[in-house]
Amino acid sequence: MGIETATVLANAAQGTVIHFTGHLVMPDSASEDVAATARAIERQLARIPIRWGHGSLACGSDLLVAETLLRQGAELTVVLPCAPEDFVDRSVKQGGRTWIARFQRCLDGAHRVITMPWDKVDRPLSFAWADRIAIGSALRQARELEAPATQFAVWNETTPAEGGGTALAVAEWKRLGQTSTSIPCRWHQAQGVATPLAAQPIPAVMIGTDDPESASMPADDAWVKARLPLASIAIAPAERAWLFDSASTAMKAAALLQRQRIRAGRRTPLLLDLASSTLDQPYDRILRESWAVANRPVTPEGTIAATDSFLAESLVATGRHWRNTPIGYAPTRGPAPPTPLYLLDLSEDWEG
Repeated sequence: MGIETATVLANAAQGTVIHFTGHLVMPDSASEDVAATARAIERQLARIPIRWGHGSLACGSDLLVAETLLRQGAELTVVLPCAPEDFVDRSVKQGGRTWIARFQRCLDGAHRVITMPWDKVDRPLSFAWADRIAIGSALRQARELEAPATQFAVWNETTPAEGGGTALAVAEWKRLGQTSTSIPCRWHQAQGVATPLAAQPIPAVMIGTDDPESASMPADDAWVKARLPLASIAIAPAERAWLFDSASTAMKAAALLQRQRIRAGRRTPLLLDLASSTLDQPYDRILRESWAVANRPVTPEGTIAATDSFLAESLVATGRHWRNTPIGYAPTRGPAPPTPLYLLDLSEDWEG
C-alpha cells in the first residue's frame, strides 16, 4: 500500500467532514414535531463516523444538528453572518427563550466560530453568504485532510433555490459535485423571499502595501485598474485597497500584480479578504468599511496572504481548492485581535 493511499484510508477511518443546513423552527411549531425531527437527525448522523461539522446555529434544524454533533464528540465550526447578539435577534429568539439557551451552549462548545461582518446586508443574502463560507470551510478541511465530505439538510425539499435558504445551500453543495442527505423537517416553513444575489459570488477586497518612499504604488493602481477591479482607494501612505466582484477575480489580480512586482525587484505583500457589503453601496464606502481595510493585518514580505473566509469562498466560487500554507495569527494595525492568515501560492495559475 502506497503512502498516499494509506493516508487517505487512515483519514477516512478517522471520520467524515459534514456541512449542515436546514429550516428554522416556526414559533407555532409543536414540541413533538421538534422532538421527532431531533430523533431523525440523531439516527442519520449515527450512520457514519462524523469527526467535523460546519454550519450555523439558527433555531431549529441548525441547533438540533449542532447539539447532536457535540454529543457525538465531533469538532464544530460555526459560521455566523454577524455578531452573536445580532444573530440571536435575527434567527434564534423567534423560537423562544429555550432556543437562546441552546444557541449559547452550542456556541460555547464550538471548536471555532467564524463571525462575518454582514450585519448591514439583507438577512436572506447574509445567510446565503454564511452558508457559502460554511460549505467552503467544510470542503477545505476535507481536502486538506483527504477525508470524505457530505452534507445533511433538514428541510421539506419543496422550496426553490431562488429563494435562498436551505434549498440554495443544497444546490450549491451539489453544484460542487458533493452528495447531500435530506432529513425530513416536521414543521412547516415560511415562504422564502427571492434574493437574486444569493447565488452570486461574494465581493472581495485586496490590499497592497509598498515602501513609503516608493513611487510605485500609483503605478500599481493604474496597472490593476486597467484590468480588473471595480474601484480603489488610498488607505494610508503607500497602501491601497481594491474592490472586486468576486474572490476569483481578486486572486487573478493578486497573481498578476505580484508577478509584476517580482519582475521589478519588489517583494511587498498583498492581502485578500471578503467585502462587508453588497455592491449596491458606494464602492469607496464598501472598501473603507471592510474588515481588512479597518484592521490591516501585518503580512509577510513578498507574499499573497488571505483570510480563511476568503479561501472558503474562493473554493465555492471556483470549485477549486487553492494551494495555501497557514502562517498562524497575524497582528493587526486596527482594533481587531490577531487573526489566522494563509499564504496563497498562485505562481502557476495565471499568465500575464
